[in-house]
Amino acid sequence: GRRWAADGAAARILGNWQFNAIVLIRSGQPYTPTMGLDVANIGTHSTRPNLVGNAVMANPVPEAWFNKSAYASPTVYNFGTAGRDQLRTDGYQNFDLSLFRQDNLTERVKLQLRVELFNAFNQPTFGTPQTNFTNSRFGQVSSTVSTARQIQLGMKVLF
Repeated sequence: GRRWAADGAAARILGNWQFNAIVLIRSGQPYTPTMGLDVANIGTHSTRPNLVGNAVMANPVPEAWFNKSAYASPTVYNFGTAGRDQLRTDGYQNFDLSLFRQDNLTERVKLQLRVELFNAFNQPTFGTPQTNFTNSRFGQVSSTVSTARQIQLGMKVLF
């Protein structure tokens, strides 16, 4: 059933290749800035700061994932006005690619060659920024949730 290069050296070199791809794309996860102090005097450190501006940045970078000046500390014995889950982490994009080739060495013995690339385009996905308002690193991302590119070569003999 091969139309091009059915016989000879060209068929041995160019034939029996298989390309595979797994693509995973998702939006970022929501998160909430917190005070880290019991400003409202309710026995918990998970109260939220006041929202006094637009926290979303057009082009966030790990050093400033959101507009820190959009938040302020609420007055004592009051709750902050910042909403729950109003910000999102980095979206996730991962491309895993593979190229396989199977060659019949004899009637019963086959050789399979494989090249696999995990996170083929080496796309970093940044983690959740520091959400504690009283922390000096508030709004900064210090981790990634994706792995670096990995290349795997393999050979398998089937008999």
